[in-house]
Amino acid sequence: MGFIRGGLLVIASVLIFLLFIISAIFLTMSLSLQYKNVQSGLSNAVQQIASSEINLTQVINENLYLMNLYCENNSQYNFSQEGYDFVISCDAVHNGTQAIINQTISNFVHDLYYKQYNCSSLDCFEKYQIPTFLVSQKAMNYWKQKFLFIFSIILILLGAMFFLVKKKYNFFFLSGILLIIASLIFSKLNILFSLFSNKIALSIISIFFVELKKVFLIFLISGIVLLVLGIFFRLLSIGFKISDFFNKDKSKENNQNSNVSKEEVKKQVKEEVKKQVKKAKQAKESKKK
Repeated sequence: MGFIRGGLLVIASVLIFLLFIISAIFLTMSLSLQYKNVQSGLSNAVQQIASSEINLTQVINENLYLMNLYCENNSQYNFSQEGYDFVISCDAVHNGTQAIINQTISNFVHDLYYKQYNCSSLDCFEKYQIPTFLVSQKAMNYWKQKFLFIFSIILILLGAMFFLVKKKYNFFFLSGILLIIASLIFSKLNILFSLFSNKIALSIISIFFVELKKVFLIFLISGIVLLVLGIFFRLLSIGFKISDFFNKDKSKENNQNSNVSKEEVKKQVKEEVKKQVKKAKQAKESKKK
């Protein structure tokens, strides 16, 4: 029975360890794909692509005079380039080329992120030649759901582990150690970024792991908290054992004292009886005389 219990505990521990790493990846991707992170990271990549392939700066400089002329009687300026439609406010036009570029890229990223992708994750790869849905709100929600699913499995396995360990404080030690080791391994994922020599590819890939450090700290601190709880309950268990030990000694001493007091009472009763008998004899002898 003990062998089976130990085997199940090992299997549960391995599964929990692997799921800790997987859940950390899913949580990182979910947090990293929030709009503020995508806008910041993707804007740099889009600007590099716009400069190298679309040559957006040159296009804007060539049409800047017409833009200013058009904005004298309008509030926004529309133009198309390489199949993309851009809408620029005339306030940006009046502020010059860089302001136009910044707003163009910002609007482009916003439209990509909040675009309604009416397809499943796998179907989207077939439907869209450029997988822009990977950096969309749809993708953020997808990874969030995956994290919650894995997290629910982890909770079930942790519940099983709690019942499998004999000494319950060891549950906190074991789960804490697994979480800390998983977080340390997970933190080394940024080493993979060094494999990408292409700066544009690197800037796009790095978007998915912007919050890697935050998730690492969440997992590491959680593991440390579990270890501290394990130490606390271990000390509490030792405290109870010490208390029981002294209580047993005290009860023995009380029993001994009670036994001693009973013997003394018996002895005093016997002595009192002897005294009364002696007095009675003396009284009879005095009457005879």
